[in-house]
Amino acid sequence: MITNFKKNYFFAVLFLIILIVHQYIFQQFFPNLKGLLGHDYEQFIPNFMFGKIWFYNNLLSIPWFSPSFCCGIPFFADPQTMFYSLQQVIYLIFDPIVSTKIFFFILSVFGYIGTFLLMKKNFKFNNYVSLLCAGLFLFNGFFVYRAIAGHVAYLSYVFVPLYCYFLITSLEKKTNYIFLVLSALVFANFFHSGSGPIILIIFTSILFVILLYSHLENNFRIFFKFFQSLVLGTLISFSKITSSLFFLSNFPRQYPATEFNSLMSFFKTFFVSFFVKPNQNNFNENISSMFPFGIHEMEYSVSIIPLILIFFVFFINKKVFTFNFYNIRFIILIFVIFFIPILLNVNIFNQFQIISKIPILNSTWVQFRWMAVYILPIIIISGLVIQNLNADFKKKQYLVIVLVSLLLVQNFIKDNSWHFNDQRYSIQNAINFSTKLKQGANVEILGPGIVLDKTGSPKKTNSSNDMFFFSYSPLLCNQAIFGYGLEKLNAKKITFNSKQLLQDDSIFYSSSKLDEKDGNFMFFNPSCFLFPKENNCLPGDTFKISEKDKLTKFTKYKKFEFQQNKFQIISNYVSIFAFVGCLIYLMYYFITFTNELRKRY
Repeated sequence: MITNFKKNYFFAVLFLIILIVHQYIFQQFFPNLKGLLGHDYEQFIPNFMFGKIWFYNNLLSIPWFSPSFCCGIPFFADPQTMFYSLQQVIYLIFDPIVSTKIFFFILSVFGYIGTFLLMKKNFKFNNYVSLLCAGLFLFNGFFVYRAIAGHVAYLSYVFVPLYCYFLITSLEKKTNYIFLVLSALVFANFFHSGSGPIILIIFTSILFVILLYSHLENNFRIFFKFFQSLVLGTLISFSKITSSLFFLSNFPRQYPATEFNSLMSFFKTFFVSFFVKPNQNNFNENISSMFPFGIHEMEYSVSIIPLILIFFVFFINKKVFTFNFYNIRFIILIFVIFFIPILLNVNIFNQFQIISKIPILNSTWVQFRWMAVYILPIIIISGLVIQNLNADFKKKQYLVIVLVSLLLVQNFIKDNSWHFNDQRYSIQNAINFSTKLKQGANVEILGPGIVLDKTGSPKKTNSSNDMFFFSYSPLLCNQAIFGYGLEKLNAKKITFNSKQLLQDDSIFYSSSKLDEKDGNFMFFNPSCFLFPKENNCLPGDTFKISEKDKLTKFTKYKKFEFQQNKFQIISNYVSIFAFVGCLIYLMYYFITFTNELRKRY
């Protein structure tokens, strides 16, 4: 008994050490010593602050539109917004700095524990092998460096292991429906956490995990469970999905896809990005793109450990290498998994012409992000190598401890100076604004605004969406749906009637929201961006003089009446009923479970 206690105690300590070291290394980026966050927090921190205002004024009502950005735009329909998410709840409770730190910590824990449970319970790895796999996933570059850069919409990727755990457990446990419902809620969370832009990557990552599981267990009933989970999860998030598709249909993206110059350049990038350290210059030289990419875009690191484990393949039980249908199927499966991202990144068969005609897929253009689907298969295969070693438990345990130590050391000594230098967004404006909200300040948008430099050109800034903290909505906002240069935003509809010289000699131009031009006010009617036909307008139309009451409500962060597409209305009801139904079932299960515990004890 004492021996078992010591074993469990040591394991628990090692489990905590991995998490503590991870947080010690990366929490220093949220923010850095200069009080700066990654560049893309420029969009997401203001979004969370808008969510805070909306909740104070309207509680859980759908935030269809926001006056805070681009002089009035759709909000809920934006695939990257996340009002109904854990992230938003955190920012409702705490100030922006504390929220960002807690947000990163909670996502880390979900990814860490989710992976451990998946490996331990579903793939049947022992505690130490499962811990190593969980550690590899915790430190994966796609998560930590996207978090640093501010790609908040991509961070829900860490829920993939937890989703897979719930899904597979729904097949293995008698209480399968509770786990199926939980998996559906996690899947819906992908949409409501802003992961719409990478939903195909998330879907494929899940598919690869359950493919590996079905092969190892020789049980293909998991795909039926997967289908059930997808259907229920889609119904829960149907309103979000539908509105996003309506919004995107009015502003289709047609950027040329990134493409590696050769198969060799793809393999080289894959090798250094996953196992060593990415080479920014070499990457940009070997890829065709509209503009060069930063290192954060090529960070997928799972450390050098999977490479080391290749050596131990020679010590695996020889039965694993037996030439049979089971092993041939496994080889084919691995080939398919690793071939799909290649197909999307290297135009080997001139297949890009076909890909460009596939809906949703043709609207994505940074195709090398598909490398993220390699992360979990590589980790699972690494776990399989150790699990099948021809060695006793103690030797495997010692090996895992050595590998975990190597994982921590490699990440500890890694030069992250580039990522520090890339942090450009100051969070101070958001902190000051959050304090104002706590003090009960009434906020509203006074009108549109724009900042020009001495030459009369739009001033380049790292905080363009912060303008609403000062009661003005920026015309030149950070919103990629309108194009990276806002080329699809009809900015000519907005004019400015006053100017103010700022301390840095730049000029702030503004107008009152009630200033008129050609019978219209100086503010976009956001319903026209989303449902133009139903509201008798065109995308980019401004509020009419007759719509003064609507404009006033909108700029005071209150709901105003507008017409929705009939399919959207149906989608709203479907989502409500599906979500409420899941909650009722969870409550019923909890009550039943607690009653059984009382009877038993």
